[in-house]
Amino acid sequence: MSQKIYLLEPGGTLTAVKEAEYQSEGLLQELLAKYPDLLAGDQMSERDPRRWLLISREYGVPGGEDSGNRWAVDYLFVDQYGTPTLVEVKRSSDTRLRREVVGQLRDYVAHAVARWSAVDIRAAFESRCSREGCDPTEEFLRFLARGEEDREGVSSFWNMVETNLRAGKIRMVFVADRIPQELQRIVEFLNEQTDAEVLAMDVRQFAGDGQRLLVPKVIGQTAAAQDKGTLSAAPPRPHPWTAQELLQRIESAGRAADAAVVQQILDRADTQRLEQRGGLDSKAANLYFCVLDTDGKLLTPLYIYNDARANLTFDFKDMGACFADQSRRADLARRLEQAAGIPIDPQKQYPSIRLDSVRESKAIEELLGVLSWLVGELRQNRSVVPA
Repeated sequence: MSQKIYLLEPGGTLTAVKEAEYQSEGLLQELLAKYPDLLAGDQMSERDPRRWLLISREYGVPGGEDSGNRWAVDYLFVDQYGTPTLVEVKRSSDTRLRREVVGQLRDYVAHAVARWSAVDIRAAFESRCSREGCDPTEEFLRFLARGEEDREGVSSFWNMVETNLRAGKIRMVFVADRIPQELQRIVEFLNEQTDAEVLAMDVRQFAGDGQRLLVPKVIGQTAAAQDKGTLSAAPPRPHPWTAQELLQRIESAGRAADAAVVQQILDRADTQRLEQRGGLDSKAANLYFCVLDTDGKLLTPLYIYNDARANLTFDFKDMGACFADQSRRADLARRLEQAAGIPIDPQKQYPSIRLDSVRESKAIEELLGVLSWLVGELRQNRSVVPA
């Protein structure tokens, strides 16, 4: 049933405008690209409204480790806390909105968390700006409402995007002119069952007497969804963690022996000329190390975290072609097992070693040897297991 809303004109005239269908799905998509505020970030969090930066339309999603893009999400946005936000747009008359699009977007999210990187997302944003003739830095500063003097601080934002991807902090949004009740129930169920924040939103159009109004409304936001939004909204640190801060956090927790292990790893990283960068996670102090391979690709194979327990986390999926083969990952896992004396599953994307498992001098020396070997392999882009 077509609804009406009423405008009280300055002269006292009451004008009715009726709900009107969008002429095409593409029209609704164009409106979202031009007016991201239609995603109603204020309804997602009244205390801390989300703001949106459009990364790209039709952003590619790989279907496998060695394959190209299999799908494309209608829109990829990030909010001011670096949360990747996948938006799929359909008209309510499209029957796929009931079920098919839900499974489709879940596939997108599963592969996005595994395959996307902040480096690629940033490149897509800058490429869009280039196509549209705008300056990416200026648009970015406007998005975060920061001035020219904060250009260096803004650059650290992409670290938060990477942190969110690796932690699985991601948001799915279904947008339509009218959200079917069946989809609302599915969204509520997903919010109870998954770690991702799942939302639906209708953007109704009202037109009449030369007037055109757009009314967005978040649908199916359960208490669980609100909790996820609150958790993911912790503001990033004003500056990345430093090695000294990481060491202090570990020592202040009464783990001086773990801090000594971290110091040896930092010393070896300096010897290997590894670039170290600090993350922006507001809770867990963390550092990660960067390696350039022979193709000029930036790899981030190793992280040091101080969360519940200090640990080393290896990023098996961000080691380039060098460790794309399962036998190569198995070889690395075997070397780590021998050093730490604990099982390492080569099937895991982010296997970890607790620092307290390598406190003994022999264990840390073996681990440092594995790290040196790993860096050499990555830099040479070797992809064959030695005989």
